[in-house]
Parts: sequence; C-alpha cells; structure tokens
Amino acid sequence: MHFISRLTAVTAFAMTTIITFAAHGAASRNGVGPFLGRPGVTITNEGRLRVTHPRTGEVIISPRGPLYGRDTVQPSIQAKPVPGGLDIVAKYRNNTGSARSLGVLTLTCPTIDRQAQWYDFRRGTEIGAIDHKDGPIIRGYHPYPSDLYSPVAIIADDTLAIGASLLYNPLEYQHEVFTLVRAAGFDRTTPAAPGESEREWLWQVSFLLKGELAAGESRTYTLAVRFAQPRNAMSTLRPYADYFRETHGQVAYTKDPRPVKGYSFAQVHNQSSANPRGFTYGTRRPDMHGFAPWAETLRASVAASGYDRIMIWALSGLHRNDNLNYPPAFVTGADRFTPARRSRGQIRALRRENIDIGLWWGRSQQVMEGWHSDQIEFLDPQNRAHTRKAITELESAAVYSPSEIGLDAFAYLPVWEAAPWLERLQQTLPSARFITEPSSNDILHRMAPTWVNATEVTATNELANMVNPGHETWAGVRFDILQGRLGRPITQDERRNELERLIDLGFVPVLLGESPYPRNVNAPANDDSLAQDEPSDTAEPGPRKAEREIARPGWLRRQATHPPE
Repeated sequence: MHFISRLTAVTAFAMTTIITFAAHGAASRNGVGPFLGRPGVTITNEGRLRVTHPRTGEVIISPRGPLYGRDTVQPSIQAKPVPGGLDIVAKYRNNTGSARSLGVLTLTCPTIDRQAQWYDFRRGTEIGAIDHKDGPIIRGYHPYPSDLYSPVAIIADDTLAIGASLLYNPLEYQHEVFTLVRAAGFDRTTPAAPGESEREWLWQVSFLLKGELAAGESRTYTLAVRFAQPRNAMSTLRPYADYFRETHGQVAYTKDPRPVKGYSFAQVHNQSSANPRGFTYGTRRPDMHGFAPWAETLRASVAASGYDRIMIWALSGLHRNDNLNYPPAFVTGADRFTPARRSRGQIRALRRENIDIGLWWGRSQQVMEGWHSDQIEFLDPQNRAHTRKAITELESAAVYSPSEIGLDAFAYLPVWEAAPWLERLQQTLPSARFITEPSSNDILHRMAPTWVNATEVTATNELANMVNPGHETWAGVRFDILQGRLGRPITQDERRNELERLIDLGFVPVLLGESPYPRNVNAPANDDSLAQDEPSDTAEPGPRKAEREIARPGWLRRQATHPPE
C-alpha cells in the first residue's frame, strides 16, 4: 500500500468562492428552537442576504457580509426558501475576453457559539470539537473530490446545526472545491465588555471553488443550505444525496459482507542476493516451485479457518527499490519464471472450489518499463503506450481468474479522468470486482468498493450510507499496530472482537494474520436508514443509530497508519 499525499496547496481567498457561517459568543442565546417551515429570505442588489427563523424571526444569516466578492466573476443570485432552509442558485457568466476565477459567496450567521462542532468527511463521518477562543483558527481545508468524500460541510453548537452542500458535477466542470472551517475577526457592532476581545470572532465554513470560467463561458452552482437541531445534523445534507443519485445513479455493485484474508507472497526483509524478489517461505517460492505450494496452503487455510475470500499481495514479488513497491507488473512480473508461468492454473483452480481469489495491482495508476527499471511514470489515459501496457497487465491477470482486483494508489488522476479509466478497466475484466485504495470520493465509491485503515475507523460512515446506500468499504486491519498500542500480544478473542466491531459499523475487514472467523458477517447492509430514521425536530431527544454503544477496544485512537504490507 502507499499513502498518497493529499493536495494541500494554499489558495488565496481572492481567487476562491467562500460560503461563511459566522458566530460569536456574545450573540443572544434565547435558543433557535425547532426549525419548521420556510425561513424568511431577502437579498439586496448588492448581494446582502438576510435569512430569518420561520417561527421566532431570529436572524440566522445576516446581511452583515456580502454574499459574493467584487474581484472575480459576478454571479446572478436567486435565493429560494424551502422547508428547513434555502437554495442559493449562483449563475456565473464570464463576459470578459480572458479566463476568470470564480467569485466569492459569503453567508454570515450569528447563531453558532464559540464552542462548536465541525464534521470531517474525508475517510468517514467524524465529529470534532472546536473553540476559536476569540482568535483565529482553521480546521479542514480539504479538497473534493481528491480528498473529501463529498462537497459538503456542517457546523453546529448545542442549539443549531447548519449544513451546506455544493451541488455541482466535477465530471462536467472539472475542478475541485475546498472546504474549511475557520474563525476570523470582524469589527464589533457593540462596544466590548470588560475582558472581551476588541474584535468579534466569527465562525466561517468555506467552499473554495478552484475553477475558472473561459471567456464567454457560463456555469450554474447551487448551494443548498439547511438548518436542523444538532442531533439531526446529517439530515441537512439530504439535498446533496438526492442530487448525487439523480446525477450519477445508484451504487453499481452489490456489497459482499464477507471478511477478506490477505496473503503477501513476498516481504522486503526476505530480499537477498539469493532471493532478490523477497519471496516468503522457501518451499513456496513461485520462482522455484511454481504456485502449487501456495495453492495448497490457501486451500488448507480456507478449510481450517472459513475465510474463503482471499487477497494476494506481491504475487510477482517485490522490486529491489522499496520506494517503487508494489510494482505495477503485478502478474506479468512472475511470467519470466518458468515454474510460475506453467503453474498459473493452480491459482485459477481455487475459483472452481468456491474460493474467491483477489490480486493486488501495485501502483495501479503508474507504468514502469520492465521489472528492474527505476523509471516509473504516472499513467496518462491519453497516452496509448501507457494504456496499452496497463490493459495488457490486466488482461494477463485474467489467466488467474481473479474475482477481485485491488487498485493500489488509485489516487493520482483527477476524478474526471479516473472515473472513465476505472470504467474501462471494469469493461476489460468484467468478471472481477475492483477495489480502490486509498479511500475514494463518492463518485468512485459508487463505481467500486474502496479502502480505509481500520485504525482510523471510529464510527459508521453516515455520509457514505446517505449518498451511496449499499456501498462496500474495506477496512485494513493491522494487528501489529494494535499490539504495539497495547504493549502485549492480542488474544484471539480480541482479534475477532475487532473484526466484529468493524462489521457492526458497516465495514468489510481485511486481515493479515490469524483470527477466529467473525460471528456477525451477515449484519445489515450499509443503507440510508440513519438519515431516514432521523427524528423530527419536535421529537424527544434520543440516541441516533451511529451513537449507540458499540464495543470499542482500548487500543483504538485516531492515528494515521499504513495498510498491510
């Protein structure tokens, strides 16, 4: 596996689109109350937006700041009140003779307290506490679709949740959107009390549109803003889920809930002059003995453990330069060895015994000239030499009759190139399911299952359940990391408990090593029930499904980790 450096380039605010919800602790805390009906909405010719609560009349988005900036393309705005919020339709047209950046949209809301919560939608749905303490603070600044799952944001306090969704199609507009939560200082509207800051520090939730309009080009974006009680915060993203399915469709596969057991045919620490590719177990080396010994080992393991869904890493071994592992020649790299080439049918035969075999395609968005080359290039779908090499590799994998292909480091192409490329791979080998790594955005996740690290999984992925009901998400389990956190070996019961925890949260565990087979494999599929079952704003408070107790082992804490190697 490889971690991909996420795009984190700093963007000038003058070149971006900002949607801001501002808050300060000095605001009246009479309570927003249940949000029922359509809000009051007015907008001036200067782009000043005012939104009031439908029952109390309290201003929840004020005209204090302009809705859009003056230094880029000026949009025409329609603000349409709807039950529970409003839709802001921004129409941009570049009437100049050169390309122009998209403009700035700003919403200002005086209802969120200094101490608030923001939602991180990168690898799941995680809620973090934030406190600006009357000073600057930034959280997030993550791009969609290269990092965020969806172009959405939520900020909430103990009274109100504000959710915003940008309804646009990156496959058509071909640009990213950054979201962030920050606090910024504004001139006070009332004199500072003793001990108060001379500035009012306001929360901002920003959507930064990184696109440009060509001369004469027009585009339309809709910002769907919804309000709810905090316990119903995820329901504010319903407009995006509806838009996504109308635009891209339903999940294109059926979830397989069975856990996956991984095997690595090679390890770096095994590499030597006598074993340059690092094959494990001398009696199973494919370069010397072919694949028959490994096939027998897998067959015996399935009979003993029950894990009949297998993923193989490093089928062809490892590159001498560990920085280039896993190599893109994930199957043809073994063909130079006569024993391996002549025994490929041994792996294929397992499929006839109802054992599903998967193959992990190293560096699947890169191409390399020959196994021993140190020259590696990023795949260009418009480069025929690149695509021919990649398609040939995949066609060679068909000889093994794999049921699944893992796409390692499938994160270099922008989604408007990655999606059609993934579709081409699926058409080339339609008998196999593809799994993308690292964790993908909603568009790719609709097309194929994706991968997360189990040590980062702390809750159900509510956003994926809402946007892509029925999705499949693999969670790579690193027992070695968990043992390191505990400072002792993990018992077999603890291993199984960890797998069952992940299954209860809706994930498919992937393990390297041994563990008793989990007992809850047939848990309910990932669906939209979390959003559908949200209580109304007039219901008595109660725990949401994602908040109900699920046994969590003591080793679990958020920490970036490498997937199994």
